Amino acid sequence: MDAYGVLLADDEPEILSMLAHLLQSAGHKVVGQAKGIMMKKHGLREDEARGFLQQESQRQSKPLPELAKAIVLAGNAFSHSVQSDGAAVDAAT
Repeated sequence: MDAYGVLLADDEPEILSMLAHLLQSAGHKVVGQAKGIMMKKHGLREDEARGFLQQESQRQSKPLPELAKAIVLAGNAFSHSVQSDGAAVDAAT
């Protein structure tokens, strides 16, 4: 093992901890975005949106951040296909 490999091996627990923290933070962010979409689209309160996401996560046997990411991606795709006046935009244009 070269010196670079030794440095990585020595720092591996710290690097893995930092990576886990970053992934957790990203998960919290996307769940918050999904809650916002659910609140706006369905008129839910924050606790209702969170409860819905948790129930769907369990029902679909998907981790909450994975479900939230799908909702955010779908919400973003939908918002790009609607004009500012709310009229649908023809996908061919």
